[in-house]
Amino acid sequence: MSVELNISVQENCDSLYFFDRTGKYDEVCNPTGWCPPNETIATDATAELQIYLPKTEVPIILSLPGDFPSMDNEGFEILPEDLELEKFVSGVWRFDYFVRNNEVLLTASCSKLLVEDIKCCINGKKVEVDVSNFDSKEVKEFNEVYNLFKGAISASKNGKIDKADKIIDHLYKRCKCKC
Repeated sequence: MSVELNISVQENCDSLYFFDRTGKYDEVCNPTGWCPPNETIATDATAELQIYLPKTEVPIILSLPGDFPSMDNEGFEILPEDLELEKFVSGVWRFDYFVRNNEVLLTASCSKLLVEDIKCCINGKKVEVDVSNFDSKEVKEFNEVYNLFKGAISASKNGKIDKADKIIDHLYKRCKCKC
């Protein structure tokens, strides 16, 4: 067998965390991890992350620090300003990870639905809603927006990333976000 890169991305309110989850080789638990009988991490190995924002075809490229690639499930914090952004917009982001190790190029990719920005808008709407009348148009509209938001998250978790992205686009149009 050989090494297969394994990555993940987590979203917080104001940052993203990229993780190299490849880990150390284990015959039973992680047969595609680093170390013999697979490849070991060379001292001059390099890692790069290409980030595609929603609806873009040109990536933002980050050279990762010297502790990447990693067998220790290392995380790397990404702030909006690292990508020359004011904030992270909601939608489907793609992350392509490239590791050059002993002249071999290894790659991994993942797509992630980011939701914190649109969640801020929906929470703002929740504060504005007068819940004294559950039958009001305002409450019904809020419930519809909230259910669409939950639907986007569910679609993403079930591998329907394109549907999730369409729902987020629709929510941006409906919410007129001011976050």
